Amino acid sequence: MKSAQNSSSFFSINEFVAKTGMSLSTVHRRIRGGAIQTYQPGSPKTRILIPAEELNTSYSHRSSTESALLNDRPQTANAKRGPKPRWQNK
Repeated sequence: MKSAQNSSSFFSINEFVAKTGMSLSTVHRRIRGGAIQTYQPGSPKTRILIPAEELNTSYSHRSSTESALLNDRPQTANAKRGPKPRWQNK
């Protein structure tokens, strides 16, 4: 873990959410997955701080992840549909 030089170079999770526009659950998921590095100045039950450098890292990671997800989605115009239900055929 990094040592804290001053508190202005770190953000709380809520401040990070406000600056990036990500949801709170997304930030927690990325912290658990290791995509966002954190600093915890005390014991395991104390607050979690995110370095200011993670703002640039998380934005670039987010955009590449989102573009990959968008490219993997099936096109709705080419999607195969099942037969119509009997009640719609009348």
